[in-house]
Amino acid sequence: RNLEWQACAAQGLLPGQGGLDIVFAHAPKHLDYSRSSERLGKCTGWSQPGYEFCKQAGFATDSIFFLEVCLFHQICKNGAELFELDEGDHFRCEWDPEAFAELEEILAYRPPPPPPSLSVDDLRCYATRYTDLLHIYCGDDASKCDLTALEDHFIHTGMHEGRSFTCQPPPPPPSPPSPPPPPPMLFHWELECYASQNPDLRRAYCEEGSLSRCDYQRLQRHWDAHGKMEHRSKQCSRPPPPPGPSPPQPPPQPPPPPSS
Repeated sequence: RNLEWQACAAQGLLPGQGGLDIVFAHAPKHLDYSRSSERLGKCTGWSQPGYEFCKQAGFATDSIFFLEVCLFHQICKNGAELFELDEGDHFRCEWDPEAFAELEEILAYRPPPPPPSLSVDDLRCYATRYTDLLHIYCGDDASKCDLTALEDHFIHTGMHEGRSFTCQPPPPPPSPPSPPPPPPMLFHWELECYASQNPDLRRAYCEEGSLSRCDYQRLQRHWDAHGKMEHRSKQCSRPPPPPGPSPPQPPPQPPPPPSS
């Protein structure tokens, strides 16, 4: 809220301000920024009589005045004039909206989290896991690694590339999917039907158009690559099975005995 109060004061918007002038009771040019006085962080400024909260909470009025001067210097185009003022002099801020926007970005910035602490063992594992790093930073010998350079590589490059520095090996890549099973082979009689139902194939793959002299392999490849997608027919009556062997004839019966 202190920054809000200062921004309003710089533009003359405080209730009862009555103008753009700001009066400093203490000249900014007399600020003691040396640590020898130990004034920063100490409750050495004015506090309301009867209140001891300043000492208990460590309320540092000197620190706040330092901060206020820095903020006015940032958001006023004529901020350098602050250090030419004497006590009681009037200061009129030349409001700088671009500098105020820059200050907003500075205050809203969140630094990234600190990088993880890397142990010597982890750094050596990091090198041995990646042959390019082992060669560049260790001369292909994990006992001779430049650990500082390895840590710098992981923080600035390796993390962004998704590399791992721990000694636990990464999970193996997933197995590639199994190839689809080969299409079923057709019987010779089915290929002959395929050729007989498609005269162009019969002329192309059966010598002299004879179904008994077809090139079965080429007919099969044509069916797999084209015939199924073209919805060609390969249906015809299945040939009857060859006749089985005839049962043996019974032995001849002996002639009947002559009658008496």
